[in-house]
Amino acid sequence: CKMDLNGNIIWNKTYLMNSYSFGKSLIQTNDGGYLIAGDTYGVLNEILLIRTNNMGDTLWTRTIQDTIGLTSRTIFQKNNGSFILSGDLQTSNGFFFIEMDTAGNIVWSKKYQTNKVVTSQTLQTTNGELFTVGEEWGTLDSTRTLCLQMDSYGNLLQNKTIQLSGSEWMFAQSVSNTVDSGLIVAGVSYSRTSRY
Repeated sequence: CKMDLNGNIIWNKTYLMNSYSFGKSLIQTNDGGYLIAGDTYGVLNEILLIRTNNMGDTLWTRTIQDTIGLTSRTIFQKNNGSFILSGDLQTSNGFFFIEMDTAGNIVWSKKYQTNKVVTSQTLQTTNGELFTVGEEWGTLDSTRTLCLQMDSYGNLLQNKTIQLSGSEWMFAQSVSNTVDSGLIVAGVSYSRTSRY
């Protein structure tokens, strides 16, 4: 639903898909409409996309399938107007990036199969590259913050992990551009005796 600044509902919409479909992220597009990304759960999860106008009326819907299942995490619109969808491969054995045009047609896709990685958020940096944060499982009782840098076509440039002293579990949940063309990352850190 759309609300005003006082929380009053202006309009609301219900989109009937199958009984195991969930919306997970929402953006307003450059033309004033909206794009919803979510999942349809089954033996193999599928990505669900719903594109609407500024009143929430459906313009098109898309599902994206893969032989090992997909889980959506982030959707955003690039400076050139196309959309980037990112997420994880089912059972946390990798991650993916998909660029789509404004009609929902796939321009390119990248899939990286690797063990024990869960992503949280992807954005476009000030120089046009893509940057993703999440977590990588280490030993049995530890995780590390994971940072992935890709070019504008989803090709992996570098990956870094961060593990602070005294923290057994660390995972990033959010990343944002800063005014000095850098990045700032926020997340959660656990130790056996405390939480940050």
